[in-house]
Amino acid sequence: QRHLTIPCEMCIRDRPVAAEALATALAPLMAAPTDAVILRPRDGAPVQRVVAVIDGLRAAGLTRIVLAR
Repeated sequence: QRHLTIPCEMCIRDRPVAAEALATALAPLMAAPTDAVILRPRDGAPVQRVVAVIDGLRAAGLTRIVLAR
């Protein structure tokens, strides 16, 4: 039996999430919009893409964003 791993561009708890739905998908996991969001970009992720995700989260009112390795 073979198992294929399909990398997702963005995941929350190993589930794929579309960029435009990221803030909405995070909402049930947060007590308040002031909670920290920890982003863990995969190796080789384009910096421009990471910045675009951060900008999208900020535009949705999420301002405590932490980058982790």
